[in-house]
Amino acid sequence: MKLLLCIGGGEMSRDTIIAGGKIAAAFNADLSVMYVGEKHATHMTSAVDMSRIKLSEWKIELPGVKVLEYAEMVLHDLNLLEVDDTGEIVEVHSLKPDIDGAYELHAMGKHGQNIRLRLREGEIIDEVIKEVDVGGYDVVIIGASKERRLVHRLIQFVECSLFITNNIKDIDYRFLFAVDDTEMSRKALLIGARTAKFLKAEATLLSIVSNESDIKIGEECISKAKTILQKVGVAYDKKVMVGDPTETIINEAGEDHIVVMGSSTSSQLSKFFKATKAIKVVQDGNCPVLIAK
Repeated sequence: MKLLLCIGGGEMSRDTIIAGGKIAAAFNADLSVMYVGEKHATHMTSAVDMSRIKLSEWKIELPGVKVLEYAEMVLHDLNLLEVDDTGEIVEVHSLKPDIDGAYELHAMGKHGQNIRLRLREGEIIDEVIKEVDVGGYDVVIIGASKERRLVHRLIQFVECSLFITNNIKDIDYRFLFAVDDTEMSRKALLIGARTAKFLKAEATLLSIVSNESDIKIGEECISKAKTILQKVGVAYDKKVMVGDPTETIINEAGEDHIVVMGSSTSSQLSKFFKATKAIKVVQDGNCPVLIAK
């Protein structure tokens, strides 16, 4: 499994880094931590690139490097990075330019997994999309930015599953699976069930219908979904509720659940003009959300 953890500036990303690190440890997954900085002016690019090409170490003053240095420190504190007999982090290579379009430091994880710290320059959405294209990631982990439109666009245009660490806390979360009869809902169940199992979390299966006459349909969705949790070994309860899907999910989730749901099957154009349920839950809710694609 390959995870991409997108971070903002320094300590503001601490909780997101910790969450991503714990998920990577649970799955024994390869983890790339990426920061996107501003692109340098054309007349500066050559000089900056030359200076970076000559680097054998990375702990110097360069845009974005301090952010990655902080991420490395947090991962080290989580005991995710392999160290040698002197306590130094074991590196496959120090910071190098032009590794699949980014500056990269490649370290070894505690259990042999690859830990990469990557610095890209440019527009955030464009660079995340490029990174996903070249990296073959299974899940992208991002913080809930104050720029609501930024998260909105990432959900729309990044072509893999996303975990948005909205208001994430150091608590024992319960998983809330919003289930229906779509293939995306089933995929969300498969991803979320594994995550819940590794994190030793319990779950709630929630089916939401528009009126009382559809409760039987909701119960059928629950019946199909519960077999996946039973196979994985996740303890659960179940609810069928009547109401607006977004409002119901947000109310049921509160601040102590991780919401798991499938992405919309709408076209990119229609999603651009009309927010999907997943986007609304992220924007209006107050808890982490895992969106399967």
